[in-house]
Amino acid sequence: MSPAQKLPLTNYDAVAVLVPDERGEPVEGVQITVFGDWFPVRALEPEILVGHQVATRVRIAPDQRSIRGFLAKMPAEGAVIQVRYGPSQEGEIEERFSPSRIRPLPEDCLPTDSRINRT
Repeated sequence: MSPAQKLPLTNYDAVAVLVPDERGEPVEGVQITVFGDWFPVRALEPEILVGHQVATRVRIAPDQRSIRGFLAKMPAEGAVIQVRYGPSQEGEIEERFSPSRIRPLPEDCLPTDSRINRT
């Protein structure tokens, strides 16, 4: 099924962050921010998908020109980046995901113990 409306997306930014895994332990994940013309605030919550992975804690910026979410696992090189509002509206970034674009987590942000799983 094709969405009723196309959501224009222009670019993305990715930053390494610490996120909790399924056991609540900190792991290195990715904060992804997708930029576009306008992300409407609707009753239906938007989703960010990178490949088959759905981002968590998705939030639209106050100016409605970007949307941010968190990925607990590293997406594959070349994964498609999409934002969708159910079947009614979706968009896809022409450029594919690349781990080389991720800004690394500063070493001084890492805890001193060895509990961090850098996947």
